[in-house]
Amino acid sequence: MWQESERQFSAGTFEDILYELPTKAATSQQRSRRSRATYQFPNSDKLNAEARAVVVYRCMRRAGFDSFGELLKVYFSGEHTFSQYKEITQALSEFMKSKKANESEHPVAIVDYFFRHPNSRLNLDGKVDRALSLTVPSYALPPSVRLDGTYAQERPRHSSTKNALLDWSLGRILELVDLESERLLQSSFGFTRSPTDMLNWTNLTSWSITASQEIIATEAPAIFALLSTIAVNENTRSRVKLARHIPTPSAPTPEPIPPSSPAQYLPALPINPMDEDQEEENSPQPAEDELPAPPNRSPFLETTPPSLSGVPADSRRDPWLGVTVAILALLYFRYKYAIVFATVIGIFLFTCNANRDIISILGRMGLTVAYDTILEGETTFTPC
Repeated sequence: MWQESERQFSAGTFEDILYELPTKAATSQQRSRRSRATYQFPNSDKLNAEARAVVVYRCMRRAGFDSFGELLKVYFSGEHTFSQYKEITQALSEFMKSKKANESEHPVAIVDYFFRHPNSRLNLDGKVDRALSLTVPSYALPPSVRLDGTYAQERPRHSSTKNALLDWSLGRILELVDLESERLLQSSFGFTRSPTDMLNWTNLTSWSITASQEIIATEAPAIFALLSTIAVNENTRSRVKLARHIPTPSAPTPEPIPPSSPAQYLPALPINPMDEDQEEENSPQPAEDELPAPPNRSPFLETTPPSLSGVPADSRRDPWLGVTVAILALLYFRYKYAIVFATVIGIFLFTCNANRDIISILGRMGLTVAYDTILEGETTFTPC
């Protein structure tokens, strides 16, 4: 019985690859005819997927493939086009396009199976591979070896599949971060300005840290997610999850903050001195033992409701503010004309009479422009 099933299974397996030699008595029509005997897997409705997979594996070995990797390389490396085998090209196209409704059969799911398979954590000796070694570019090496031309990153002789996938994923993420960083430097986003662009008070007073955060999170989600993962702890994540508001169909959806939303952090244009004196006379005088009031001119003090700022109402700190500041400062290091944020902070420090040493230190951190640049900007501001 099994011999007959095996004979039927092999029928058509070598179609278009291996042909039977025609006999002398065969007609020309018979010579060109190919065997197309249909085969139905015996009791296919009763045998499980595991048994059918065993049959496929045995056929793979009989075809000369020693491993799954050797077979998959032929299918997916791009070295073979299968131009003569339309059924293969169609099947590969449908698989790579994730046309199947079952998401567990999509390519990304298969890679995840590789990553989570119990054997993916094991070394060749069968022990769990705990020595994760990541390949990082030379510019990201520790400072002690960053400029050492003789330093070479150590590579384990064999890395488990799980660790190898982590290392591969890191490389792809770094490529994406590089692309997003370049995208944020586009002038349309408002983080950069060329030397010929004149700053004016309208530009500065319309700058908004929340609007900047909205642009970064939208246009560079990988960068924003990476730094947010560092800044947002488990407690804050839980509070964000609880505070998430699902609007009802009747409730209007809040509009996003436009980039021109004013943030009251810079001094306004000079006004009549008599008006300033009148305001001082009308304002209540604080008691001598009263603590000083918190600053009210900071670039980061915006009266934005939680529904628009994305910060839970009961939060005492805003980690996303730190993430946004860090990204803007890093962009300044990447491109010297990504200067809008640093200029805003520099003018704020100048109006607060900050010591030049403080401005110098913050400038080395990428948080402000140099003191001389601030003075130059003060003299070149154009009127609104």
